[in-house]
Amino acid sequence: MDDAAALIEKIREHYLLQFNVFVAEQRREHGSGSAEVKFELSPQSSVFRRLYCVDFATKKGDEAIIRELQPDLILTFEPFEIDVRGVSIELEQLVWDDVEIHHDASNVLRGDVERWFNYWFDPEESRYDPDTEVGRIIHSLIVTGGQISIDLGTATTDAFWDMLDLVAAAGATTIRVTSSREQTSEQLP
Repeated sequence: MDDAAALIEKIREHYLLQFNVFVAEQRREHGSGSAEVKFELSPQSSVFRRLYCVDFATKKGDEAIIRELQPDLILTFEPFEIDVRGVSIELEQLVWDDVEIHHDASNVLRGDVERWFNYWFDPEESRYDPDTEVGRIIHSLIVTGGQISIDLGTATTDAFWDMLDLVAAAGATTIRVTSSREQTSEQLP
């Protein structure tokens, strides 16, 4: 498990390096703007509680300009299995801003997901610290039967582990972590 934790941390750090460069580039290009700006989406949105955090937002006159990071490189690894709460979890691919958790739990409780979301998205900004460069928050969550999709944004690795624990505790017997996005990769040694 220690090797898996170190790998997950390395994947997060690799994403955050690209995120910080992206934000600096956006500020140079636009002269102003903010990273990690939260929006409420339309009622038709499938995003959890219709709350979404964009990577960067600024304004030009009355026009909002939204920019999303598309990392050039993702770290890849040979798929492996770990155990959480006695459940074998297969990690096929982990892209920090495009995590897909496939599971067979029939009982992922809305209240548990709500508590996880309230902490990791922090809609009330109770954890907001103006002295930090990033908010340590997720950027989006979509929950459907058998699948949870997360943009882990700038959240710590605890957000990832907490969600796996939540799904395992909900009775999953199989959990598979992958991504929907194919990109140029950089193989981990």
